[in-house]
Amino acid sequence: MYLNLNNILIIPLSLLFIGCSTNTRKLSPQEITCQDETKKAQADIKNGKIVYCNYTNPKFQPLRYIDEMSELLLKQHIVIQDFRNYNQSSKCYCESMEDEIKRHFGGDFITSVKRMSDSIFLVKHINDTIEPEDCDTRPAYPGSTKNFDESDLFQSRFDSLVKYPKGYKNRIETASRDLMYVKFVVKKTGEIVITGFISVIRNTNNKQFKKYLENQIRNTLPLNGWKSATILGQPVNCNMGISIELK
Repeated sequence: MYLNLNNILIIPLSLLFIGCSTNTRKLSPQEITCQDETKKAQADIKNGKIVYCNYTNPKFQPLRYIDEMSELLLKQHIVIQDFRNYNQSSKCYCESMEDEIKRHFGGDFITSVKRMSDSIFLVKHINDTIEPEDCDTRPAYPGSTKNFDESDLFQSRFDSLVKYPKGYKNRIETASRDLMYVKFVVKKTGEIVITGFISVIRNTNNKQFKKYLENQIRNTLPLNGWKSATILGQPVNCNMGISIELK
């Protein structure tokens, strides 16, 4: 009996093609998007465009020194681009850009730029008044060892010292919740300067006592002894505010 060599070769080859076809799979929409964004990043890089991705989603800490960082990066022909969401699209594009920056400038380049940018920001704004969210540490109430307890501490002080004027109707009588909000600046020295008031007095009868209540706040709010806010360990002037619940 003679074997047909052509038939012997055909069988393994057909099995090979079957095996290949079973190993292929359809890419998911996310994978296709990632491939497209990676290609887009590679095309941008080829055309001389290098991007540092700055995420502006609330989950990410905002960069107070973004302007200073942008200036430094532009000197290296790197542009900052804001991305609102960290999704598959931005992730793949930005990872490609991050790899290119590391390859071209070194793994510590962005960290070094951030440090330098922050130092420049501090020098430029050392005598300005900064918002609490842009500080490394926020101001603290005199004698406080905790953060974010200034309203509770001053509320206790206010309640113990302030006498309400004759004719004032408290919230039990009016079934309303009236508030006063005092705005001030905590200076580098630990002193404060009151800059304004916001009143939420729903009871018409009590609105006549607005100025009286503002003066009571001025007289009871500690004007010194505050712990100042800091940036990079240096004290800075900082905006603050405290809400007071009226009785």
